[in-house]
Amino acid sequence: MAKRGGIFQAFRTLFRVSIAALAAVLAFAIYLNWQSGEEVAAVAPVAPEVVAEAEPPVEEVVEVAPEVAAEISEEAEDAVAALTEAADAVEQTVETTIEAVEEVVTEVEDAVVEQVEGVVAEATDAVQDAVTEVTKADPTTIMVPGTDISFTLINAFRRDNGAIEVTTEQLTGGSGATLLLVTCAPLAVGTIATGDSAGTLGARTEDPEMTEIPLSDPRAMIAGTACGVMR
Repeated sequence: MAKRGGIFQAFRTLFRVSIAALAAVLAFAIYLNWQSGEEVAAVAPVAPEVVAEAEPPVEEVVEVAPEVAAEISEEAEDAVAALTEAADAVEQTVETTIEAVEEVVTEVEDAVVEQVEGVVAEATDAVQDAVTEVTKADPTTIMVPGTDISFTLINAFRRDNGAIEVTTEQLTGGSGATLLLVTCAPLAVGTIATGDSAGTLGARTEDPEMTEIPLSDPRAMIAGTACGVMR
């Protein structure tokens, strides 16, 4: 009985040792498995590899750039030169046209002025000739040819600016007195004052509005007489 008890005791001990060993092996295996999973989780995902196209060497780009820039600069200079030449041509054309127009305008102005001056001179001479014929008998009486109108010349004097103040009274064909301002070239008159007689003239207008008059106007005879008397 004592031997059986010892054998059973030995089996129990062996069984316990075996269980402890298996537990240790299992614990070790679990540890290894846990350690392996942690390392896998810690590894970062690998990005896909991107293959870039080959670029020309920097030296080649640097060498080509000055040539391209030179070509562009040359083309730009040619374009600017062409535009400048065209602008100069347009400016020259405009200047020539302006000069031609100015010459034509000057010629026309000269022709018109010469013609007007000739007409005025002829009209003035005609009036003065008519006045001379009319006033031969009585220089103070002014007759209007072709009418029954006549005036008497009261007085006349010349201003510093060359204009003439002349006072007349109407003898026939009407009545009243008039003080006129007369210029001889061109032949023009302006009314300074009027009244029933030379002694009762109204208020004066020192700078009346001047009007050029035709030979058919009776005042033309008055103006012509004044210009002839004050010549």
